[in-house]
Amino acid sequence: MSITKGISFLSAFDFGNRNVNNPGANILSTPALASGDFDKANLTTESLRHVTRTADASGWKNFVIQAELSSQVNTIGILGHNFSSAAIIQVQANTSDLWTAPPVTITVPWVKKNIVSVSDLGATYEYYRVRVLDPSNPCGYVQIGRIVGGRALIMEDNEDITDDVTISEKDMADVTVTEGYFRASNENVKVKTLKASFRKLNNTTGENANLLGLLDMFDNVGITKPFLTILERANPSELSIWGQLDSIPTRKKTINEFTSLPISISEVF
Repeated sequence: MSITKGISFLSAFDFGNRNVNNPGANILSTPALASGDFDKANLTTESLRHVTRTADASGWKNFVIQAELSSQVNTIGILGHNFSSAAIIQVQANTSDLWTAPPVTITVPWVKKNIVSVSDLGATYEYYRVRVLDPSNPCGYVQIGRIVGGRALIMEDNEDITDDVTISEKDMADVTVTEGYFRASNENVKVKTLKASFRKLNNTTGENANLLGLLDMFDNVGITKPFLTILERANPSELSIWGQLDSIPTRKKTINEFTSLPISISEVF
């Protein structure tokens, strides 16, 4: 069953974490990979520019990941991909690394750049497989920047964002005016920033799960750890950002037991 209410944040990953001592250790299998710096460990790096790239685009491309923590996952992100719009993308879950008849197979709609599945899998699983069939990919290969999964913090009980959401985009190119007033520049990535406010978060003990969840997330990620923001779970293709907090949000508590706070998130590139 899909949970389709409100903005949500995936910041604690049950699978897809980076193992500092052995990066990529939980990536159990991949297709044949391209030569160069396209190792499977890139599936766990913070920057989506560090990609894992296959040697070609023919046939199904399977990426198997073992969870660090088995839980009932409700959000999976396939981030920084190059899939064509004709690609078939599947997410599978299993209790073992045998894939003849996995109990869960979800076909996920194609979205440019970041693909997000917001289905509650209904049970606890330890093994996950992302499958991609994209033989006509114009690049001649399939590549992915990051795969993560876990249980998202979902803003429910009418405590979603109450004001307009501002989404801006910054071009990170360097531009210099040379002698003669010609403009010299280099092409670079474009980075999205999302700004919004929560205006009425309940402070009352026993009714403040959303506020406590946000504060816990802020404490865990700080301004250095990226996380996945899904603007609307009913339509995850509308906007999802793999980004970091620009600053720890400042809380404002009102006399009637409510808290308001702004949030600003910039894309990691």
